[in-house]
Amino acid sequence: MEKKPIEKPVEKKPDTVAEPTVERPVEESAPTSDPKSGEAGGVPGGVPGGVPGGVVGGVPGGKLGGVVGGVPGGTGTAVLSFGAGMTRPRQIAGGPPGYTAQAIAARVEGKLLVRCVITASGDVQNCNVIKGLPMLDQAVLDSLRKSRFTPVTLQGQPLAVQYLFTFNFKLP
Repeated sequence: MEKKPIEKPVEKKPDTVAEPTVERPVEESAPTSDPKSGEAGGVPGGVPGGVPGGVVGGVPGGKLGGVVGGVPGGTGTAVLSFGAGMTRPRQIAGGPPGYTAQAIAARVEGKLLVRCVITASGDVQNCNVIKGLPMLDQAVLDSLRKSRFTPVTLQGQPLAVQYLFTFNFKLP
């Protein structure tokens, strides 16, 4: 007994394919709900969960006027490099480092560079000599450790920064 193959009906496809229609949302001219409530509606370009008065493209759940350089879930204790827009620290305790007897005897002169962290409270921490001078490095580090500065601020907020101290030693 011989089996005959069963023919399946073939569906014909149309010669042209209809282009999908894209509907563009109509921009709102005003919030549809109270912007202080933080509910849906918000402002054009806003994000659900955004902050009233926030920045378009900001982080949902962010804080208006949040910490500069902050990240969601951050502690706000990050150390930034000193830069534009920041106030310079002023020394309020301690004094300038002096020459050591050995450096005077060896007639040492030049520039000494030290990078430290000035905390938001004005303390000096984590100092590293970048360019040293013989017999003066430790005297400068000790002097900075005993010093206190006005905090560096950015937009009125004190913050911890890496700061480069420059000391020019010249024999009298």
